[in-house]
Amino acid sequence: MSCGGLLGTLAGYYGGWLDEVIMRLTDIFMSIPSIVFALVLARALGPGTGNVSIILSVAMWPGYARMIRGLISDIKNEHYVETAKIIGLRSSYILVKHILPGVLPSILVMATLGMGRNILTTSSLSFLGLGIVEPAPEWGAMLNKGITYIRTAPHIALFPGLFISLTVLSFNLLGDELGDALIGNTGHRNIFMRWVRRIKVSDLLRVEELKVNYDSPNGRVYALRGLSFSIKKGEFFGIVGETGSGKTTICHAVMGLIGKKADISGNVFFKGRNLLTLKEKDLRKLYSREMALLPQSIASLNPRITIGTHIEETLRARSNIKEAQSLKKKALDLLTTFQFSDPKLVYRSFPSQLSGGMNQRALMAITFCCSPSLVIADEPTKSLDLGLKDSFLETMVRLKRERDISVLIVTHDLEVVEKVCDRIAVIYNGLFVETGKAGDVMSMPLH
Repeated sequence: MSCGGLLGTLAGYYGGWLDEVIMRLTDIFMSIPSIVFALVLARALGPGTGNVSIILSVAMWPGYARMIRGLISDIKNEHYVETAKIIGLRSSYILVKHILPGVLPSILVMATLGMGRNILTTSSLSFLGLGIVEPAPEWGAMLNKGITYIRTAPHIALFPGLFISLTVLSFNLLGDELGDALIGNTGHRNIFMRWVRRIKVSDLLRVEELKVNYDSPNGRVYALRGLSFSIKKGEFFGIVGETGSGKTTICHAVMGLIGKKADISGNVFFKGRNLLTLKEKDLRKLYSREMALLPQSIASLNPRITIGTHIEETLRARSNIKEAQSLKKKALDLLTTFQFSDPKLVYRSFPSQLSGGMNQRALMAITFCCSPSLVIADEPTKSLDLGLKDSFLETMVRLKRERDISVLIVTHDLEVVEKVCDRIAVIYNGLFVETGKAGDVMSMPLH
């Protein structure tokens, strides 16, 4: 299982050619029934306890590799894993801290159920004289001896067979119970920077002719149809539009989260660097200190770690704070800043123990913890009630004044953009139909 788990983890997390090689190798092994494979290996290696261990490892690893690969492939696409990548956390840390805890319950269940298969395989080999042999005691070998006396002393064969059945049944029942107890309640969830052209110094972010197209079963979907806009340092720029107009696609395009799911063209300049031409490694370095995404979904929070751990790992990745006590103090200060009445309780709470509004404010604390130059806020007040929304907007204005942060806000709430944004763009069907100063757009709308 260790071999299968390691190969499945590598294939599931890194994907690409490594996934292809491991999965094709798995297909070759799984094309042969495991018991037949075990018999061939047993005949070639001979009997013995050590050889049985080798046989079980070689015969059983493909199943574990395929299942673990599937589990990790699913979890690595969760919002909280994408958020961890944006923060700038190392791949090894993301794998150990955010992904493996989500698959460990399933691995434990697989290991328990696999024990039953291993016992049956070992007993079968020993029964045929190809497994564990005397003087080591083994139920399959005992059953073989009992067959000789089946007519005169049937109890000799009865008890080894009975114990094999009961033991396998026990492991299967244990695996089922572990599955209900653990999985049922866990839940899911360019080394060289290239200057393409000179940008005005005052423009922190400039987007030019941004187009994003998807292929769907119903044909080509044109999500963004050539958008252009800019955000200056210290400016709040709001994009408003109905659901499905392309607001979230803009956020994902700027943050590099679309990947291979769509065709993307145009230019996205941030401090003079075209983000669409940078490699993932360089983008991660940039996102870790300069840019931050405030997502609309609380699924961006890993349900298996506390709010305090979320904030501390972000601080550890984005700042020079490394000492545990300093990290905790900074985290508690942030929770106080974002209007939590009991920061210590929230610090040690899991996302499932907090309301949707509290989780949304926790996401805000994580996003603003290291004062990034640009924050992209996707429906930031979606889960907040009226009182908390006003408090959040006041906090945004204060952060703008104190830290000179630029914010791109996408929302369908006109009240939000009217209160905090300097300029507003109205998007419809992937196109900007109106752009201007907030006061002008709200008082004399053209659309």
